[in-house]
Amino acid sequence: MLNVKKLSRKKKKNRKTWRKNIRKEKRLKGEDYVGVGNVKHLSRPLLPSPCIDKPKHKCNSTVNETSKVQIYTEFRNLPTIDDQRQLVLNHVEQKPKKRTTRNLVNSRKTYSNYYYYTLEGDRKAVRRSEAARAKSC
Repeated sequence: MLNVKKLSRKKKKNRKTWRKNIRKEKRLKGEDYVGVGNVKHLSRPLLPSPCIDKPKHKCNSTVNETSKVQIYTEFRNLPTIDDQRQLVLNHVEQKPKKRTTRNLVNSRKTYSNYYYYTLEGDRKAVRRSEAARAKSC
């Protein structure tokens, strides 16, 4: 009797089923995931608005809660962290600072950051904490 070897193919890598990549994908989407060493991480929910305590900023009147939820889900459904960072950068605008409070020759601050939401083609200015709350990054 002859030993006949069967020809077989190597198993192809399916990187989507790897634990490391599943963990990374869940973390990007803000879902519950089990980290390295079986450490459980809870999901990242949409945080409550900080403007409830301080109504003088009027962030709640410029952007309603349904729009904030829409922005949050759009941000979390992006496939990579680079896409998420790009979305944040598209909503931040740097402008030269308007005034100086002291006579400093070599001041390190030269720009101020302004944060916006884009809703239905209209840009609405919001505070930094409000922008970070919707992104929750």
